[in-house]
Formats: sequence, structure tokens, C-alpha cells
Amino acid sequence: MGIRENLNLERKMYVHYGSADFDRDRFKKAENEEYDVKPRGGLWGSPVDSVNGWKQWCRENDFCEINDDNCFYFRIRGWQVYEIRTVQDLQELPHIQMSEELQRFFVWHDKMLDFEVIMKDDCSYSALDIKIEKVSDELPGYDCDCILVLDDYDLVINYDAKRHNNPLTLKDLLPMKWYKTILSDIEVCGLLHTPDNKVYIYFEQPDEHYSFKSIVACISDGRIVETCGYTENEAKSVLNEILKEKDEIIKYVMDHRKD
Repeated sequence: MGIRENLNLERKMYVHYGSADFDRDRFKKAENEEYDVKPRGGLWGSPVDSVNGWKQWCRENDFCEINDDNCFYFRIRGWQVYEIRTVQDLQELPHIQMSEELQRFFVWHDKMLDFEVIMKDDCSYSALDIKIEKVSDELPGYDCDCILVLDDYDLVINYDAKRHNNPLTLKDLLPMKWYKTILSDIEVCGLLHTPDNKVYIYFEQPDEHYSFKSIVACISDGRIVETCGYTENEAKSVLNEILKEKDEIIKYVMDHRKD
């Protein structure tokens, strides 16, 4: 498969168990680990639609108890996801020589993925989406279908996915229409499509790390749908500013809606 070419896959949802929300301040981008085939840092998750995900693996191997309340859902925006489905996909990624210590544990392997190079230059991937079925022998220690987020600049936290099985994403609500600028540099747009006759809005703010941070929210019921770069509390604070103009923006969106 290699690089993600179908941007409809931006809707693909993943789940991370062990934390109730993504902690932006604790995230560290992936670095090569001298004594492990997996990197130091990064973020692990499993596709929610996989029958061979982390939750299933834990149950089948009596590994640990999975708490569905102690998790969060996310997706990766853009094209910078590399999909590993075959050995060839894996071979096309940069590798480095294993240390002698690692080769003692993984006697049939002498190379490992070079996560630091994968994130840079010609690659510039923010995540690796791995379907384990055909590459398990080449990736010792990778037990299930998973995604490894190398850098969080394309990480979108989706709160709707925790509420129901058909979560909304930004793509489901496009197109958008610019409304106004608030708090000096946050652009507010009305989202002109809706599957439920509610009014949704989009916020965008320039950011050095994320390029731009974003929020999708429902102004009709005041809920946060998804965020990139904002914590949930920060997103609620921004939303509260525009809720002061709730009636005006609802009228604005309804006047420009075409569906």
C-alpha cells in the first residue's frame, strides 16, 4: 500500500486504551530505541473496525483488562500516513542496523525500522498504519493491527466516537463558509452540510507545530466534535466565545446552507 493516497481514509478512526484523553504536553515524538524494535515515544492505537486489534489481542491472550471508559479516539488528517500491508511495503521504508544486544533476542533479524528518518525529508510520515497479518514475521513484538503515531502534528482527537458508532468528522460537514475572526487570530467558519439538521462550526488558528490548530463543534447543542492541537478545555473556552453569538451564527449558516 505505502503512502495514503485516498484522502477519504482521513475518516478512519483509531482508539488508544489506557488514557481517557490525549495529553498533548506528555506526548514525545518517536525516537529510535537502542534496545527495542519499537520506538521511544510516539502514540499507539488500533483501528476501531479491526477484528485483530489491541482489545481483541488482550482478550485472547488474557493479557490485561480493557476499560472502555479509559480510552480516546482519534484520526490522522492529510496524506502523511504510511500503510504497511505487505513485506514489500515494509522493505521500502528506511531501516537501520540492530544493535548486538537486540540481535541476541531477535536472531532472525539484523535490521529495524529507522523511525527518525521515516519522519524526515523524503518520507515525512506522521504515522504508520500496520495490518499485521502478512508482516508479523518481519515485525517481532508487533502483535496486532495498529497505528503508530510518530509525530502528533496531524493527530485529530474525535469526541463523537466515544458517544456513538458513527462519529462525525470535518469531511462529513463540508463545505464551509467564513464567518468572522475572534480572539485576534482564530478564524470561524460555518459548516454548511449536516446529517442531523444541527448547526456546526469550524475554528482554525495558525500554530508553529500543527501548522494550524482546529476545532469542529456543534453550536446547536454546545458539544465539541473533534480537535487538533487544542485540549478539550481549550476548545470549550473558544466555543464559549462564539456561543455569545449563537443566534446570529445559526442564522448565518442556515442562510448559506444549500442542502
